[in-house]
Amino acid sequence: MAVTIFSDGRIIDSNGINLAPKTVVDKWRLTGSVTGNQDPISSNLERDDTTGHGVPLGDSTGMTHSSGTWTFPSTGIWRCEANWSIHNSSSTSDWCDMDILYTTDNNTYYIGGRSVVAIPHTGDYMQPTTTAIIDCTDTSLVKLRFRVQYAHSSTYVRGNTTNNYTYFTFTRIADT
Repeated sequence: MAVTIFSDGRIIDSNGINLAPKTVVDKWRLTGSVTGNQDPISSNLERDDTTGHGVPLGDSTGMTHSSGTWTFPSTGIWRCEANWSIHNSSSTSDWCDMDILYTTDNNTYYIGGRSVVAIPHTGDYMQPTTTAIIDCTDTSLVKLRFRVQYAHSSTYVRGNTTNNYTYFTFTRIADT
């Protein structure tokens, strides 16, 4: 099989397949707890600034967000993961939905991934993970949001500025 190696690091085989797609990893966290339904989660967000995590790997800009809408730094197939820390402070909660929403037209959002938990006792914690694979074909049209919905107001998503209680990881895994 013949391959062509380009100066930007791409290695293209004779079938036109990039054997070395650009990988990007970026990690953000919730800096303060949020209570009640959040559609989308739009505040208390920061890039993880813990030693060794602060700079997006593989891309100088990484993910950006505005009012809870996330923009990809480049096209490609992206694995988006939300690791939630959910706490029930004073009541039994029937359920809590944690969603990753995406759009391909910068308008209509669909559920790309969902986690649902029931928190049966006061003081309980849950640590669900929601994952979605997003094909970003156009960075101006394909966007992402995180949403959380509760059955009871005593349930909240935990955040912290120094610990990753609730955090979001974005990994570019392939070319589109």
